[in-house]
Amino acid sequence: MDTRLKRFQDALSPIMEINDEFAIRHLQIFLLIGASPGITISDLKEKTGISQASVSRAVIYMYARDRSRSRSPDLVYYDIPKDDLRVKRLYLTPFGHRTLEKILSAIGDR
Repeated sequence: MDTRLKRFQDALSPIMEINDEFAIRHLQIFLLIGASPGITISDLKEKTGISQASVSRAVIYMYARDRSRSRSPDLVYYDIPKDDLRVKRLYLTPFGHRTLEKILSAIGDR
């Protein structure tokens, strides 16, 4: 197998360990949140070309919450700035950061 494909497969492994139904769209959004802490759903929509509804669903899927009641990973959380209560700024949770580090390590970037 080509070493680049092997690295890519290894990079997907941490995500598949969380949930084997994790979509590529979720991964794309997760990586953008990791690269741009504080990014908004509107920013994600513009950067990905994915509809706002789809971006919102992906964020909700990855949102930190009680994992005992759902299969959702707790990869991201949001903060609402006091100066604009309509905006949610997205960040990785500590678990999200560890997962991102595993991905970057697998592709040889860390």
